[in-house]
Amino acid sequence: MVGLDGAGKTTIANILTNKEIFDIKPTEGYTWMLNAYQCEEFTISLFDVGGGAKSRDLWLKTQCYIEGSLRGVVFVIDSSDFERIPEAREYLRSILIAFQNVKDPMVPVLVIANKQDVPGADAKHRITQMLEIANYVYLPSRYSVFGASAKNTGSLHAAMCKLCDMIRDCEKFYEWRKRYKRPRQIIRKK
Repeated sequence: MVGLDGAGKTTIANILTNKEIFDIKPTEGYTWMLNAYQCEEFTISLFDVGGGAKSRDLWLKTQCYIEGSLRGVVFVIDSSDFERIPEAREYLRSILIAFQNVKDPMVPVLVIANKQDVPGADAKHRITQMLEIANYVYLPSRYSVFGASAKNTGSLHAAMCKLCDMIRDCEKFYEWRKRYKRPRQIIRKK
């Protein structure tokens, strides 16, 4: 779970893991919640990475990425903080580009447009346009934007179900591609 500081990542992680929410401070470094959330047939371990500039690249260097056990990324954005949308767009772009280079297995990215309950917050479709995700991802099944609010736990659970669906779709596509990928033919000159 990544995103800029103040987007609501830790609050969302605490809600999903049924922890109390009080006096949440900015995350420095990361918090790893092993086997923290059950969604359908998936048991999800949450890796909440601090959104400050110093912590942002930390998640790429984690053991779960190296070992290949990273199966999905949740990018949280504050949909009411209009001034930081360009900064969030650049951070998300770096994540999407990193995963374009990781082809096997594909890693889906779910963007949670958090704080939809705040008056004047941008709607999901507007956030999608401003983030320009389609410019960086060649397969639409590898990303999705989901409007939610940490005050509405149902929307967060629905977002996690969407992530599970995306992981399942990417795994099916990966298996299909592995099974039906034709070997290259060598053409010899005469």
